[in-house]
Amino acid sequence: MQNIYNLLLVVGELAVVLILFILLHSIVRFAFKKSTNISWLQDKANQVNQLKRASKKFLAFTWFLMSLAIIAVNGLLMFKGQQNLPQYTLDFIRNLPQEIWQNLLFGMLQTVAIVIVALALLRYLDPLLKVIGAKVKKFAQFAMLNSVYEQTDDFLAAIKFHVTNEMWLGVLLGAAYAFKIPDRLLSYLSTILVGYAIVALSLLLLKVASATIDSLDNLIESFFKSGTLVNRYYTNLKHLVPFGKRCLEAVLYVNMVTQVIGLIEAITGLVDVGSKLVNLIVIILLSRVFIELARLLIEEVMLTNQNLSDTDRQRRLTITPLLQSLSQYMIYFGAAIWILDIFDVDPTPILAAAGLLGLAVGLGAQNLINDMVSGFFILFENYYLVGDYIESGDASGIVEAIELRTTRIRHPNGQLYIIRNGNIEEVVNFSRDFIYAVVDIPISYKHDLQAVYNAIEQVSDDLQKNYPEVLEPVDFNGIEEFAPTFMVIRTMTKLRPNDNPRGLHDEMQGTIREMIKNMFDKQGIPPILPQQMVHLKMVEDPKINLQKS
Repeated sequence: MQNIYNLLLVVGELAVVLILFILLHSIVRFAFKKSTNISWLQDKANQVNQLKRASKKFLAFTWFLMSLAIIAVNGLLMFKGQQNLPQYTLDFIRNLPQEIWQNLLFGMLQTVAIVIVALALLRYLDPLLKVIGAKVKKFAQFAMLNSVYEQTDDFLAAIKFHVTNEMWLGVLLGAAYAFKIPDRLLSYLSTILVGYAIVALSLLLLKVASATIDSLDNLIESFFKSGTLVNRYYTNLKHLVPFGKRCLEAVLYVNMVTQVIGLIEAITGLVDVGSKLVNLIVIILLSRVFIELARLLIEEVMLTNQNLSDTDRQRRLTITPLLQSLSQYMIYFGAAIWILDIFDVDPTPILAAAGLLGLAVGLGAQNLINDMVSGFFILFENYYLVGDYIESGDASGIVEAIELRTTRIRHPNGQLYIIRNGNIEEVVNFSRDFIYAVVDIPISYKHDLQAVYNAIEQVSDDLQKNYPEVLEPVDFNGIEEFAPTFMVIRTMTKLRPNDNPRGLHDEMQGTIREMIKNMFDKQGIPPILPQQMVHLKMVEDPKINLQKS
């Protein structure tokens, strides 16, 4: 009979554990069901289902282990000779100190109170967030902060999610204090609570920063008209906005990890590494911003003056890229020194070694030095400038860039010549002071020269009226050449050079030919047609009879 009582006790204990785990399973299932209403989790249904299945397996495994433990403990007691398990269990419970029962009771009451307070606060969380969301949307709509308006719902959903999790972690910590668990476990729970708060706050700050940056972007483009100083600067800096957002994201993540690491005593030494990484990211971002600002400032100082002559403007267009490159290298150099200082590296030996290395490279790279010296002479003696049409060897075209080592020339057909400055021995510059457009006019020996001269003078008058590039009347000095079937009259038109991609002389030659042709047609001067003269000589030969028989 006693064995039946012992068996009933074991079955009862197993039933209590089973009921407890059934309740826990119901609570977990209810929680996952409610999670489907959270917008932040709606796009993560697969992950939520996987977590749900994992929680079921964990509860089932835990229930199985506890059931085995109950069976094993009771079996061990019976093996040691304990015949009356119900009495032994009651005696064990009665012998427990009264303080334990009091602490257990007070802990349960305090835990229930904490849970009630948490539920009450969470009950008012939704209405509060809705009121805040409505006010934020109203303000964003008034201030035309489109990004803030569009992201308000997602941001409030994230706040609700993190606040709810933080609240339940707080309930867990409060219950741990109520039940007076060991201090080490309390410290672990406190670390988890604070660490989650840091992570949640960092993620929320990232959302706020992203929405704020996008909204400021829209505001600047809306309120500052095209052509204003702010709009001009911001248009040139706008491509840095995505890079700045990535840097800000990296800073927040590194700072988040650093703060969490600071809570763990075993790895607090890594906090300094995190702060150095944050400084590194900030330096990289500032370097990019300063480079762009320096580039814009140099352009503003060098090129915005409207009273510059064409030559001065070309000279400044030539020097401006060099100044921008120099400022870029100086900023990079300063950033590198700053980074070395952050990581506690003395830059003095590195700079000394770099100086010696530069000297050695300079002695071995004579061609490089020759190119750079030639580039300096080209720049400061104004052999040619950016925009000039030049010829050098087999290369001809518009000068696109003059660098310390090379010159870039764009041919009218599109190909780009890159010539080392040290290899430039002679240059023909078509863009200095003036240039002549030379046009040769073939005329027949039968033409009236005076009519041709009058037509050319009329073309000269039309050119000066319609083309400001023409500096003087068309110059022609009679017949230039006698050919077997025609004569040649050479005309020379003095022009002001410009940055035409084919060279102004080449373009105006075609225009002059077209105008002369039209004037000849108008005045009835016939064109030169291809001719070939054949001279026949009669040879008297008695053997040849040219008469018909």
